[in-house]
Amino acid sequence: MTKFPNHAHFLLPAGYLAVWLLALLFFWCFTGATDGMAYGLLSMWLVLPAATFVFSLLVAKTNCWGRGFWLCLPLCGVLYMLAPYLTFTLANMLSTHRLYAPDWSALLIGAAISLPGLAVGRVLHTFYTQAASHH
Repeated sequence: MTKFPNHAHFLLPAGYLAVWLLALLFFWCFTGATDGMAYGLLSMWLVLPAATFVFSLLVAKTNCWGRGFWLCLPLCGVLYMLAPYLTFTLANMLSTHRLYAPDWSALLIGAAISLPGLAVGRVLHTFYTQAASHH
């Protein structure tokens, strides 16, 4: 393997967090009143799920967190839950002057997106580890 896994324990979460923050920044800086549906479809249904899956896959494949790779599930769940809360729900709260609780079911959705990424990553890690040991 390359030297990437030596720094992956820091780089992978930083990259995932950067994608997540860019999605929020894009909502607040570049969307207008009529862009909500397009943003929601692009960000909440494409970009963030893809980033969640890839992040989980790479954490498991590089084995950079060791047995702590399971921490991806709550991490991805919380960030996936906070994305709509800090965009659509916060915009609604600011306009109505009311406080709303986050949608806790989104936490499970984020973790559910992460789980297959972890599974595929573990399979790839096992495959590459076994292939390297045979050479």
